[in-house]
Amino acid sequence: MSGKSKKILPIAALTACVAAVAIIIVAEVLKATVFGGIMPVIGNLIAGSLERLFLAAACVFLMIMYGFVSTLRPKLGKGLLPVLAGFAVALANFPFFTLISGELEITESGGAVTLFVFHCLCVGLFEETAFRGFVFPLVLGKLSDRKHGAALSVIVSSGIFALVHLLNLFSGASVGATIMQVGYTFLIGCMCNVILIATESLLFPVLIHAAFDIGGTIVSLGVATGSNWNTPSIVIMAVIGTLVGIYLILRFFTHEREALELIEKQKE
Repeated sequence: MSGKSKKILPIAALTACVAAVAIIIVAEVLKATVFGGIMPVIGNLIAGSLERLFLAAACVFLMIMYGFVSTLRPKLGKGLLPVLAGFAVALANFPFFTLISGELEITESGGAVTLFVFHCLCVGLFEETAFRGFVFPLVLGKLSDRKHGAALSVIVSSGIFALVHLLNLFSGASVGATIMQVGYTFLIGCMCNVILIATESLLFPVLIHAAFDIGGTIVSLGVATGSNWNTPSIVIMAVIGTLVGIYLILRFFTHEREALELIEKQKE
């Protein structure tokens, strides 16, 4: 990397972060002054999407600065079974059963639903570039010489990803819901890490993360009202989640060397 790039990349990352903060501030001002304290669903989705896009850009700049660029390239022919397993979990999280039974109802227009899907994609893009694209290889580089350093790196980086969600307590989320979110985001983080290692690309972790969020946040982001879960959906998620978890754990430990090879490729 040239000396000029070394100077430009930190400035670009900082600028993208400042832009994200500016969007948050503008959204809060509009919420208070124009919308009477309640931001419309579309307004929240637009602001959230733009915020995540700028934060994702900042993470990409950091990845380039640290040389973590190999996973930015799409690789479509590797790790098909882990990818399918990840999408199975994401689909199990979608509220098919409550939609069919009428326990969940889409309340927004088609345009808002499309924007909601885009928002979930932006969230997946940001969180995967941040925690799988940057934090994971950073931790792996530090722990790669230890016994089972790859497994420790998956656990540590996923733990950081999960604990960041404790910040939701400051936005009014309940303690119980936040603790539950910390638990399942840790598991999702581990799953996405294994898929990243298997595919050597952030593409599928981003798409799987987005698909999972579509089912998980359709109510909390105001696109639908009702319940995400009923007994059949809980049972199916428990079965699929358990089977996928067992498969990915076995696959990871029989291919543990892949993680070390990934960090070596990052250095090339």
